[in-house]
Amino acid sequence: MSSKFLYDTFNARYLTFEEIGSSFIPNKQFDELIKNNHSLLMGPRGSGKTTMLKMLTPLALESWKGSEKAKTIREKIPFYSVYIPTDIQWKREIEQVEKEVASLEGFGITISKEIVNVNIIISLCKTFFDLITTKLNKEEFLVKEVELSKELVDVWKLEKPITPNLLSIQQFFLSRIKSINKLVNKAKNSKSFDNKDYPDYFFEGYYDPINEGMLSFEKVFKDHPAFSKRPFRWALCFDELEIAPKWLQDELLGHLRSREQRIVYKLTTSPIISLSEEIQKFEAQKDNDYKIIRIWVSNNSEMKEWNKFCGRLIAQRIKRKLSDSITPDLLFGTSDEERSFKDVFPNASKVANDGQKYSYAWHLYRDLALNDLSFKKYLTLKGIDPENPIIENSKLADEVTRKIKQIAIFRYTLIKPDGTGRSRKAIPLYYGITDLCEISDGNPRIIIGLIDQLLSLSNNDAKGVIKTIPINAQAKIIRQVSKEFWELISAHPDANVITGSNQLNLGKLIKNIADYFYNKLIKDDFKADPVNTFIIDYKVNTKIHQLFQLGLELGAIVYLDPSEGISDKGLLNKNFRLSYMLTPFFNLPKREYGHISLSTILNSENARNSSIQGKLF
Repeated sequence: MSSKFLYDTFNARYLTFEEIGSSFIPNKQFDELIKNNHSLLMGPRGSGKTTMLKMLTPLALESWKGSEKAKTIREKIPFYSVYIPTDIQWKREIEQVEKEVASLEGFGITISKEIVNVNIIISLCKTFFDLITTKLNKEEFLVKEVELSKELVDVWKLEKPITPNLLSIQQFFLSRIKSINKLVNKAKNSKSFDNKDYPDYFFEGYYDPINEGMLSFEKVFKDHPAFSKRPFRWALCFDELEIAPKWLQDELLGHLRSREQRIVYKLTTSPIISLSEEIQKFEAQKDNDYKIIRIWVSNNSEMKEWNKFCGRLIAQRIKRKLSDSITPDLLFGTSDEERSFKDVFPNASKVANDGQKYSYAWHLYRDLALNDLSFKKYLTLKGIDPENPIIENSKLADEVTRKIKQIAIFRYTLIKPDGTGRSRKAIPLYYGITDLCEISDGNPRIIIGLIDQLLSLSNNDAKGVIKTIPINAQAKIIRQVSKEFWELISAHPDANVITGSNQLNLGKLIKNIADYFYNKLIKDDFKADPVNTFIIDYKVNTKIHQLFQLGLELGAIVYLDPSEGISDKGLLNKNFRLSYMLTPFFNLPKREYGHISLSTILNSENARNSSIQGKLF
């Protein structure tokens, strides 16, 4: 799986509204998003934000078939949605303009605002077109499009002659982009610019034109039966706020405190918005003025919800690629230890519980104690015989199994025998339907790519019946995809920062953290409660904060206990873990234990040996 395949092939940005709607699977976050309030839909890249925002649009809703819920939402959704994509190229082009004409104070922002204004108006026109296309027959469409277009030409005072249709109006506004480019080139060449050279429309903004456009639509269609069942409310859906120009971020966040009845704002962004200087100006109150909708996995309850959704998504991919008679469980099997233990411990009893003699856990603990003296000491201190690890006390058996079994599996697999213990087979660490769901960590784009890779391994037996994909084959693919994910993060264009004369890379920082956790889990003496989450503390260089903000956007790290969505402290003093998608590559368990400060990790011996520590403090 190439990095491009992993992140671009299934990017909703490149899919049409019809393609989005035809394969959409709803979740509880979508139920929140369709409510008539301002919303901040927050999550990492690939988590489905763009898909859900596009699903609010007329064409996507019309293309969503096959369920009673789809029909109900189409009829009951309380607004008409205007999808407005953010283009990272806007931001980069404006930054370049500001560098090249740095002496022209405010020029870059002025140009940026007009580019955004034009794109918002074009998006509104596209929504008008889609609405009347889906709701009117051909004859009505031709008449009403002309009527609406004439209204828009008048209220927007567009230069005539102009053909009265929505496509011509869009082309008119696209021509403004050419005019803007000419202004930019003029400023670059002359290194100067007279404010009198700005056309009048540069000072209109976008709010008044779109409000006038919405009123024009209402005027034309207020008595039409296709629009009589719903008030004329509108949702302005701005996608990927984190890559929007700074002025637009501030302006849109300010709109969240608006009480305008006709318009609601639906914004998507990464899991934390860092405002710093602007936080004092941001007066909107969460849950009163706007709703934060989180779309990532930060606790066990959310993981259960994700597993249900993920199961439906996997079943959909299997149906498309193979057959609707094949279930995910049939193809991938379960993730329980018995599937791998039965080859490693062939004499184990399948019916024995973990604390009983000859159970899988009994064999695991006994064999691990032969090669791991610290684990042997742990069992002895618990009053458990390492050579015969029967646990009579049911409460102790539950505590031991719950706390140490997964760690014991990892240490058993990863600690090399020292010559005194018996040789052993390695246990595959990741396989089966539960592991597939959990390591994809709330990211639909990743699970789709992962499943499609695994489906290429499927084949039939001699009778033509589909066979379960072997766990070793699954584990190999999963680890490779995990490695690709880390490489993608490392190679991201913004994954490097300069501190003094040194360059830091996000992927290398993540590896440093993963190595620290691996040492604590595997190489150090056994502990039932190792650390594997971290808090970004005040001792860490602010350049590192910048890299980890990117890591949060890419889904490389996960924000735990998310009490804040908009913060004046950014990532400071917040708790994070590595994405479970990274755990197969770094041989870490997909489970949360204790936390530690990031500065402690980066000041560790391992960090010093990698020559990274001196660059960070």
